[in-house]
Amino acid sequence: MKYGISPFMFVADKNYLFKIELEDILYVECDCYISTIVMLDGAKYNTTKPLSYYESELPRCIFYRINRSCIVSLRHVLSIKNYGNRAHFVYMRDGKSHKVSCRRWKDFKRFLINIYDAGQ
Repeated sequence: MKYGISPFMFVADKNYLFKIELEDILYVECDCYISTIVMLDGAKYNTTKPLSYYESELPRCIFYRINRSCIVSLRHVLSIKNYGNRAHFVYMRDGKSHKVSCRRWKDFKRFLINIYDAGQ
């Protein structure tokens, strides 16, 4: 699979620099200025880079920022559930769910439809 320049990135976590494959990233969460990259195998990497950094570095055709504190990999989304007009949740392969903000829902839905249309 092509990701532009490289299918991996290096992430600094404490005293180590880890090489991680982009296709193995489930999601990136941010809490109190710490971004956590959650991997398919359950590994977690904590970094001090802001979520906006990962939003600009990760391929936009695969990763989508669904709210102020989370970017998800569409490769690992199992389902999306609507709870009325105001609540939309993305369910991930690791069993976790993340709320799609009301402000981003329309764009996210349009993004998913465009990806589906492009694949046909």
